[in-house]
Amino acid sequence: MKLPLIGDKLDGADLPITSQKLIFNLVRIDGDYATEINLVNPGSATANIQIQLAGIPVPIIKQLSIPAKGVARLDAAAFFQTDNLSPGAYVI
Repeated sequence: MKLPLIGDKLDGADLPITSQKLIFNLVRIDGDYATEINLVNPGSATANIQIQLAGIPVPIIKQLSIPAKGVARLDAAAFFQTDNLSPGAYVI
């Protein structure tokens, strides 16, 4: 499945409460299934983000920039370049 990585437009939908730190407490990657993570930058400046896949023997840390008023739609398997995770994996 191919997903667009970065968008630059919001569609006018109501946004959830903003936060400087988020935890996605269950990330699954197995077979034909991978968790999708959607991040929104409602601000007027680019957001530079560090995303860590944790709860695994060797955590994976990636960087991402989301443009002002932009959206990042991430397929966990493609973004973290892995095809299998142990139970208990999460994203910070």
